[in-house]
Formats: sequence, structure tokens, C-alpha cells
Amino acid sequence: MQQRKEKLQEMELNGEQTEADDGTDAPIGKESIVLDYLLKKHLEESSYTIDEVKKDIDTIIFGGNDTTTSAMSWAFYLLGLNPDKQAKVHAELDEVFGEERDRDVTKADVNQLKYLECCIKETLRLYPSIPLIGRHLEQDLVIDGYKIPKGVNCFINLFSLHKNPKYFKDPESFIPERFLTEEITARHPYSYLPFSGGPKNCIGQRFALLESKVIMAKLLLKFSVQSTRPLDQVRVSYEVIVKARGGLRVWFRNRPPFNAEGQVATT
Repeated sequence: MQQRKEKLQEMELNGEQTEADDGTDAPIGKESIVLDYLLKKHLEESSYTIDEVKKDIDTIIFGGNDTTTSAMSWAFYLLGLNPDKQAKVHAELDEVFGEERDRDVTKADVNQLKYLECCIKETLRLYPSIPLIGRHLEQDLVIDGYKIPKGVNCFINLFSLHKNPKYFKDPESFIPERFLTEEITARHPYSYLPFSGGPKNCIGQRFALLESKVIMAKLLLKFSVQSTRPLDQVRVSYEVIVKARGGLRVWFRNRPPFNAEGQVATT
């Protein structure tokens, strides 16, 4: 970490950009975008110490494993239930990668995968990895005429929040397109909180989305997914992490190769 810090200082003196600034042609994982971002913050803010950088990296890497796994599991399952949405993801991947299904995923690739990102965000709306977020009130709060006194610990139910029909039309349905439309700007900023919100929001949310997009892109480039159970047979377990009892079983099948015309062969 110290070596990377010194390298960033040298690059800054030379006016060079880092992965955290650009890096659009660099394969994801070749350099740590997240580490660069936190180290740059450390260099800019003396109050943010190198020990805090280390703690935040530990939180992102180790604390984010189960939550990201949960999000991707539900995303694959929902795509397996919605072949029309999955077809749009495959079309987007083919447009970005063409016939190069085995090459590294770059930051430029990830930035182009808009629809895949919408699918992940919609998954987190329906099945947020963490079902509840807590806050300790430091002052009295009045909501709809009800006074909540200072000192109370409050918990926000994300499942109810994310399915409020005032902000999400047809809230029980998997509609990734809702994150592509003007609906986003019209929506209350705290109506969607898969990574919490405010000063206590998840520091690893950018890393989690990046990780999910890269892993899902690599798999969906080569495979199609089919869910083995309908949604009404899935029982959700509301633990620390939102899980499905008995797991979310899906079939992964090889996608057909490209034909001589550069199109995906039909089966």
C-alpha cells in the first residue's frame, strides 16, 4: 500500500492520470481502482489516515463478499425467469465484446454495460442484500404527525421502501428499464437505498456494482441462464443477508457461437 501511495504521488507530480481518474483501456483488476481512490482521498485529506484506508479496504473486500454474492445470485435467477430481459443483456454484451468472449473486461467495457447495470439495480430493488438499515436518532423526529423521540434506534425496512407504488409502478415486477427512464430523476432520492444513504452509506457500493458487472458479464458472454423454480415456490429467508431457502438453482447453458456473418448462431 505504501508503494502504491508513493506511485500515486509521483504520477500526480507528473500530471498523469490514475485508474481512479480514467483507466478506460485497462483490464479490471490489473490495478486497484478502489485502492487508488481511497489513497487519493488520504493524500487530499490529512484527517483520513492510512490506517483508515486499510480498515476501509478490509470492509470493502471482506464485508462485501456475501452481499455481492447474494445480489448476483438473485440477478441470475431473475434473468432466468425473464428471457426477454436476458436477451437484451446478451445483445448488449455482443455489441460491446463482439466475438471476443474470452478477453479481459476493461473499465470502458463496464461503462457501456448500461442495461446489465439496470438489471442489477432492479434486482437490488426487489431483493436488497441487506433487508434492514438502522439509525440512532440524535434529535426528535416527526414523521406524518408522529413524534419519534431522541435516543431511539430506528430500522428501515428496505423491502417495503423499494415496493412503494408511489415511486415504483408495478412494484412487484422485474422491470430493469425503470432505471433507464426519466423516472429516476422524478423519484425521491431516498426511495431506493440498497446501499443505505447519507453519510453512513456503504463505502463499497461502487466496488460492489463493478464486481457484479464484471463477473456477470464474463458468465453471460458464454452462457444463458434458466431458472428451475418459479418465483412463487421460492421462500425468502430474512437473515443478516437476504437468501432463498434451499438456494436459487439455475441451469447455465453454453451460448451458440458466432456464425460466418458475425452473428450469434440460432439454435
